[in-house]
Amino acid sequence: MSVGTTLSHLHESTAALPSAVLEDIGEVIYTMRDGVLSVCVVASRLETLAKIIGEVPAIIRSAVTQRYAVDLESIGTDILRLYIDGAEPGVVIHGYYFDPSLKMLQKKNYKKVKPGELAVDRYDGNGVLVSANEPEKQGNSSCWLGDKDFAARVEQEASVHGHSVRYTYKQEKPQSYLRVVRIE
Repeated sequence: MSVGTTLSHLHESTAALPSAVLEDIGEVIYTMRDGVLSVCVVASRLETLAKIIGEVPAIIRSAVTQRYAVDLESIGTDILRLYIDGAEPGVVIHGYYFDPSLKMLQKKNYKKVKPGELAVDRYDGNGVLVSANEPEKQGNSSCWLGDKDFAARVEQEASVHGHSVRYTYKQEKPQSYLRVVRIE
C-alpha cells in the first residue's frame, strides 16, 4: 500500500485526493511552520502532480527528476510550493515558490552537508542569493513542534504498513518536519 493511501485519512488535504493520486504518493511530509500544519506529498509521475495542481510550471515540467512534490496547503494561495530532485552536484532537492500566474518567486537549493544535515540556499526569482547555508537537521520525535498525539498516530500507521519515519527541523526557525517514506 502506498504511503499516500496509508496516511490519507489523517488529514483533510490528503483525504480529498483521488485514490489514483494517492497510489502514486511514495512520501508524505507533515510540516509545522509557525504553528501551522501543512502536508507535502511526493509523487513519482508528472501526471500525478498535474492532477493535484492543474497547470505545472515549465521549469518543473522540463526537469529530470524522479520525484514531484507539492505542499497541498499552498495550492490556490499566493505562494505555490513545489519541489523536485536536485540537478546539480551536492544539491539533493530544489524547492520553488510560484505566484498564481506561475512566475517563480523563489528557488531553494537543499545541499547535503553530512549525514542527517542539510544546508539551504535561497534565491529570489531573478537568481540573486538571498540567504545561504540555512541549517536543517535530522532529529527525533522530540523536535516535532506539532501535536504529539498526531505524530504518534502517523508513526503507528507507518509502522503497521512498513513505512519509515524521519524527523527533521530548521535550526534557526520554528519549523519541523515529519516525513514518512515507503520502504522499497
